[in-house]
Amino acid sequence: MAVRPHPELNPFHADRLVVLRGEDLPRLRYPVAGLRELDGRAWGAGIAVSAYGVRLGVRAEHSSVLLGLGDVLPPGWRSVTGPSPRVDRLYSLVFPQDGPPLVYDNATSWIGLSSFPWPDVLEQLTTSRVVRLATRYVFVHSGVVAWQDRAIVIPGDSRSGKTTLVAALIRAGATYYSDDFAVIDSSGLVRPYARPLKIRRSRFGEFDRHRVEELGGRRGINPIPMGAVVLAPYEEGAGWQPHTLSRTEGLALLMMNSMQKRRRPEWVLDALTRAASHAVMIGSSRGDADETARRILETASTLT
Repeated sequence: MAVRPHPELNPFHADRLVVLRGEDLPRLRYPVAGLRELDGRAWGAGIAVSAYGVRLGVRAEHSSVLLGLGDVLPPGWRSVTGPSPRVDRLYSLVFPQDGPPLVYDNATSWIGLSSFPWPDVLEQLTTSRVVRLATRYVFVHSGVVAWQDRAIVIPGDSRSGKTTLVAALIRAGATYYSDDFAVIDSSGLVRPYARPLKIRRSRFGEFDRHRVEELGGRRGINPIPMGAVVLAPYEEGAGWQPHTLSRTEGLALLMMNSMQKRRRPEWVLDALTRAASHAVMIGSSRGDADETARRILETASTLT
């Protein structure tokens, strides 16, 4: 079947992909059962990157498949080069002549479908692996923007309306940091995780990717302190009437949306407590995103 690279979007990363070939293809740091058959295929090219301290490798039969993956890999990645770089996770892309594309996560296969294309499968797999293996960063499922050099963190599950609110905040002048995760480093600062925004176009989970520049915005680069935690679930017809959350309520909200809370609860709570030590915590149901964004930024302007 004809293989086309993932459509090239604005690449939110810090490096250029370096295509590896021959003996320089990425390899796992450790042996994994069930990989012998895959290892025996004629792999023509591969890439190795490091993101948030986690090394990921991708291999394919043709280098053209790899060239558009800059915006699929976790943002902030950097290429890893050298003879056969060792990686923490290895992804193999297989394109059968008579079937849908397959994405192997080590030895486990996932199918790319028309409703969930293989680049989106790879994006989801690499994201979940980085979140799981990162040891120096806390990932909180949140939208994030910056206002006056402080992070406004909007925790929430998928379909809670946080991306819609992030887009409205960008249109109102805030700087884009993420529509997916608040990434908190060991110093308690919030780092950017700035993929193209995924704005849903249907209730079936289909979405379009939008560069932040398409919304008239810009993306953040530097780590910044947390200034506010905002609970803002969408409710049709609701008006923005914020109330102050207690420190316990705000930390519980962050903890509930942390991706690592079950594996390292004490470490996560300590990191969140330090990061949110000076943050204002407010909450309200919201209706119109643009009106809510304007009100949130008005509140945030009083914090400095």
